Amino acid sequence: MSAISRGAPNDRQTAARIAFPPLASRHAVSHFRRLCHIRHASGRSSRRHARAARTRSMPLVLHHAWDAVCPIKVRMGLAEKGLDWKSVPYSIAAFEHLGPDYLAINPNGTVPTLVDGERVVFESSVINEYLDDIGPGPPLKPAEPGERAEMRMWVKFQDDVLHPATRPHTFSLILLHPESPMARLSDDEMEARLARHPDPNRLAMFRQMGRTPAPAAVLEQAEAALGRALDRLERGLADGRPWLAGDAFSLADVAMTGVVDRLHYCGLSRLWEARPGTGAWVERLQARPAYAAAVPALSQRMPGPLTA
Repeated sequence: MSAISRGAPNDRQTAARIAFPPLASRHAVSHFRRLCHIRHASGRSSRRHARAARTRSMPLVLHHAWDAVCPIKVRMGLAEKGLDWKSVPYSIAAFEHLGPDYLAINPNGTVPTLVDGERVVFESSVINEYLDDIGPGPPLKPAEPGERAEMRMWVKFQDDVLHPATRPHTFSLILLHPESPMARLSDDEMEARLARHPDPNRLAMFRQMGRTPAPAAVLEQAEAALGRALDRLERGLADGRPWLAGDAFSLADVAMTGVVDRLHYCGLSRLWEARPGTGAWVERLQARPAYAAAVPALSQRMPGPLTA
């Protein structure tokens, strides 16, 4: 299956010195400087985007899985940046991403992979930074250095903590669902497919989790770990900020899209509903037009709790 998609619903100083009143707050000064920096950076960004648009003769191609956490956050980035792209989907449950053709473009055997002409980019967080650099939409990286660092810390938190914490539920409720291709494989068939995996850590993960659904006690422990991770989001949003890295929507929020969708699909929305700051942030995230463009349609879902 291959289709052109659109990332939308349905589809330092300034030249002049500015004198502030003596009693101006440090916050106001900082805010003004940040605005000046944004405007200045915005001009450079617009010129860069114009050059990129002139030189790109082929559409972006996204090799991905519709119902996987990392591809969802990249599709969110594509939608937020308003970029056209061509879809080349794979089934993770059938191990299509471990075939020789895919491993030829991504030797890590992970999804997604972005192809931009002769350039190949993999690792979802790296892809989203690349999309922000080439795309015409509003910048998704804060201009202020502290906020940009905070953005990247949240992205890493999603990569290293939140996403791994979803895996017991992903395997037990989705990949090992009775109608999933993975659940139908014999042990020998499973091992033959896993033998192609280039990453020994992921190979071990599939061997550990990919045969038998986790017992209830393990899922309870995983849910508790997810709750602790969301407590960190709750603390980060406690100052009333609308988005994780500050006042502006950023790649920090984009990074969380796949995890939010996965928790919802596994019936774990109660985790943010019990945390008012996080719950309100999730509502804002889900209300963005790009969110609807990023998450899969029901027909593109792997079998799971919401398709039963």
